[in-house]
Amino acid sequence: MKILIQAIINQPLPLKETRTARRGLVLLSISATLLVGCGGSDSDNTDVAPVTPNVFSIPASASQGGKISPAINIVESGYVTSFTVTPDIGYQIDEISGCGGSLTQNTYKTAVINSQCAVTVSFKLSTYKITTQAATGGQISPESIDVSYNTNASFSIATDIGYQIESVTGCNGTLKNNEFETGTITSDCQINATFTLTGDGSLAKRYLDNGDGTITDLLSNQMWMRCSIGQTWQDMSCKGSPSTFDWFYANALAYSDGNYSDWRLPTKDELALLIYCSSGRPSYWKGNGEPCEGNFVSPTIAHTAFPQTPDGPYWTATANGTDQYSGRWLAYFNFGHGRWNQPALNAYVRLVRNKYK
Repeated sequence: MKILIQAIINQPLPLKETRTARRGLVLLSISATLLVGCGGSDSDNTDVAPVTPNVFSIPASASQGGKISPAINIVESGYVTSFTVTPDIGYQIDEISGCGGSLTQNTYKTAVINSQCAVTVSFKLSTYKITTQAATGGQISPESIDVSYNTNASFSIATDIGYQIESVTGCNGTLKNNEFETGTITSDCQINATFTLTGDGSLAKRYLDNGDGTITDLLSNQMWMRCSIGQTWQDMSCKGSPSTFDWFYANALAYSDGNYSDWRLPTKDELALLIYCSSGRPSYWKGNGEPCEGNFVSPTIAHTAFPQTPDGPYWTATANGTDQYSGRWLAYFNFGHGRWNQPALNAYVRLVRNKYK
């Protein structure tokens, strides 16, 4: 049929073709066209196959600490897809990459997919910030710290001279001595510390911290070593154990701290000025050689000014005679009293210097 119609169409028309004949030929041509378009053709006609789009299988994998879903996304070429990222409790997203995508909150959206690719995500333990706030009279160290989920942290509470700890709260922690241990951390939290004046408040006005392991007594205008001989000043405290000496060795000590070389053994009256009765009985400050009374704290000295002071005896330069057997004065900081003793006794030493000499 196709050949016959084509033959008819290809026949030349006579020059004097009638209008009816020409009209019939046109109709025949249209009919042939319709016949072919409606599938009315011989068995040798070939149909055009449909175009099949490219489809990609995009896998997603996750490390320990969370998951990503779905595990596989089927995507047609030219389109984007997305995945949901869900960290486990105590974990957070560390890194995520693949398929040119970007993360918005917990949704990872790929770029347009035109080739095979994969998405990977890793997780890490969540970290939380612990901040601190200290009122007048002390400090908390460190001021802030980042910690991992389900762990603990420790903070040091330091009081200024003349202050004592009133309360330390926050982060479900507990205070032991001057160390504050948090509870298990599962979220951001804050530690708050408050302080109160010690005794009658006079201690806060008595001493000036020089910031180098020495302290100035504003009453006597003398500079004292905050640590006993044998200890070292470190991290705002006296580290190590103090040494003991007989009086002859102690009185002959030549000591230099790198700033001054005129340190010496204090006299009886000078060392007595350091005795502090926290009970206020018979008074906060006393130097008459009699012991403190009432419920006082031992050693009887301002602990914030002279940390880690032992409660044993301390030598003074004062002697009650000139020969080697004469008694020398000892100040005892266990009860805040003093007495004469033989110079052969081993005792602690704290040195002093006149600030303006």
